Amino acid sequence: MSDCVPYIPAGYRCSPTQIGRLWTNPEEPCGHRGRLERWIDEAYEVVTSSLGSPMTRSIHVCCYHDNEQARRSLDRQISSSMALAPFSSSTAGLVVVQSESANPANGDARRMRRIVAHELAHLWIPEAMSSQKTLGDGNRDLRVSSWLNEGIAESVGLAASEGAAKAVACRERFHGLREPIRFGELSEILDGLDSDRRSWVFDVVVGCVQQLTRSFDLGRIAGSIGTVEQFLRPDAICSVDAIHRACRALAGHPLLPKSSA
Repeated sequence: MSDCVPYIPAGYRCSPTQIGRLWTNPEEPCGHRGRLERWIDEAYEVVTSSLGSPMTRSIHVCCYHDNEQARRSLDRQISSSMALAPFSSSTAGLVVVQSESANPANGDARRMRRIVAHELAHLWIPEAMSSQKTLGDGNRDLRVSSWLNEGIAESVGLAASEGAAKAVACRERFHGLREPIRFGELSEILDGLDSDRRSWVFDVVVGCVQQLTRSFDLGRIAGSIGTVEQFLRPDAICSVDAIHRACRALAGHPLLPKSSA
């Protein structure tokens, strides 16, 4: 642990970056570390431009050298390509990724920019909501529904990785939704990391947020989550009509100007 930030292994080295601190195993190759620093900086630039403001909390990124180190540090089984934002307090936030040494996929620049931007957005949102999170706490202090949290974060991730086509595909999947499902159910499935429906739901919630961005700027949506959720309650059926009704209700809200997109 360092500076009251958990999940960082003892002996990991700290390198300052443009946005905060990067923690790596001393055995991490310089090339790997240098590429990750660049991807972090590029991802953060997209996060701040998409969501409209920088973060003020101290930002830490920890790169686990191998999957075993990741599992020990997080005290749970995760795949070798998985990244998380397991901690956000009133003063600091942490994103954890895994090295190219753990999985070659972690060396793909476009993929890593998307993932890092997604996880950094998961730090931006708690700060905007004046809330906190620790891995395994059931999001009890997060103050945002999981469907909206994930939809915003992945929309930012797609923006960081030239994912316009994917964003359109998600919106089309949302428009083609035939199964009645409530927003609260979407959140429950997303919270169950082992659900076989999680990938499908992920596309749906990204589609929901993409539909919202046809009326409102993403940054204003993220900065006004409490207001948005007043009109998209957990017991409401997820549908295009529900989004349209919410947008009409929110049309005159001063914090949600019409999108320029």
